[in-house]
Amino acid sequence: KLQQVPPLRVMIALGDDSGEGPSRAVYISGRDGFYSQLLRILGAENVHEGTTMSVPSLSAEGLIALDPDAVIVVSSSRLSSVERQSVLKSWYQVPGLRAAKSKDVYVLDQDFMTIPGPRYVAALGALATVLRETEKKRSGQ
Repeated sequence: KLQQVPPLRVMIALGDDSGEGPSRAVYISGRDGFYSQLLRILGAENVHEGTTMSVPSLSAEGLIALDPDAVIVVSSSRLSSVERQSVLKSWYQVPGLRAAKSKDVYVLDQDFMTIPGPRYVAALGALATVLRETEKKRSGQ
C-alpha cells in the first residue's frame, strides 16, 4: 500500500489513444470496475463515485469538478513516444486540473491494463509505480 494520508484521489481515463485528450469527452472508470479494486488495494480511491456505465464520459468541466490528484490514461493500444507526448500535453493544458498542474498524468498502454485476468498483479504493479511518483512529489522527496 502507498503511505499517503489521506488517500490519493485518482481518475482512470479509458481509451484515450487519439492524442486529443480532454479536449473532447473522456471516458472514465467508475467505482464498479476492476480499476477501482486495484486502487483500493493500493490505498488510493477512484474520484468517480458513480458506476462506469451511468456516466460514460465527461467534458473538461466535469474533469475539473472531480479534480483528481493523479490521472492515469489507460490506452487500448501501444503508443509511440510522439503519441504519448501528445496525450500528456493535452492533459497538461486543462486549466484548473490539479493533476495537470503537478504533471501527475500518466499513460499506461500495456495490454494487461485493459483486460482483467491472470495478469491482474502486473496491472497492480504498474499502477503502484505511477502512484508512488505522485506520492513522492506530494511528500517532497
